[in-house]
Amino acid sequence: MNTRCLQIFAKAPVPGQVKTRMQPVLSPKESARLAKQLLILTLQNSASLPHCTRQLWCSPDSTHPWFQVIAKKYSLQCFDQPEGDLGHRMWHAIHQGLKTHQEILLIGADCPFLSRHYLETCFLQLTEKNAMVISPANDGGYVLIGSNQPVPRILFEHIHWGSHTVLKETLTQLEKTDIQYTLCPPLNDIDRPEDLKILPCIIHGESNLVKTCSLTLANDQTTHFL
Repeated sequence: MNTRCLQIFAKAPVPGQVKTRMQPVLSPKESARLAKQLLILTLQNSASLPHCTRQLWCSPDSTHPWFQVIAKKYSLQCFDQPEGDLGHRMWHAIHQGLKTHQEILLIGADCPFLSRHYLETCFLQLTEKNAMVISPANDGGYVLIGSNQPVPRILFEHIHWGSHTVLKETLTQLEKTDIQYTLCPPLNDIDRPEDLKILPCIIHGESNLVKTCSLTLANDQTTHFL
């Protein structure tokens, strides 16, 4: 039985409903393709984590054909995100995951820098002393949160999700508890048009990152990963 669980939050790649902050630099269709590719990168980076179950938490639900395809391809357990704000949905996923696993890491699908080594390091931070681990994002949020014990709802309440104060507000809530935690090195996620320039050149190997992303999106190279 796997003692670890990596939970990945992802939105269905519906044009106009995903990666909307990338517009108008990217079209709705291109934004949806970008979301697909970022999820694929996340799945590839985490494929060889030892003793680890991977769960895909889908929004609005797991019935979208894209989720069905990648769940089969990458041996994922699929779950529907519940109703409620992001904080409630995250708390629910962690709460459910800890019923069957000893350690949980929860991530989104928009940080291609969450390498296997980085994820493994985060799992190792969960000890008897440090019950939680958080990986800050350079924009003021965080790209990963993990725990080896049930987490109080307060950690996900009164947070301005999507803002540059998410990490600060979360740590403020965390200080109200007696939970010991560790912060891992900060990473960048891909949320806004200016983030495209830091997207790794792993599709075509070109030096111009924005051009690489645009070419890939235009040609819809996603099928090459399946």
